[in-house]
Amino acid sequence: IAPVAIGSIAGFGGTSYVLGVEAIVRHLEQQ
Repeated sequence: IAPVAIGSIAGFGGTSYVLGVEAIVRHLEQQ
């Protein structure tokens, strides 16, 4: 998960970082 998030930060900036965090939170909640 982390490398993808880092790539999103580098490639798309703050907005994508927020979306990435939300996606990680949802993924963790589903486990």
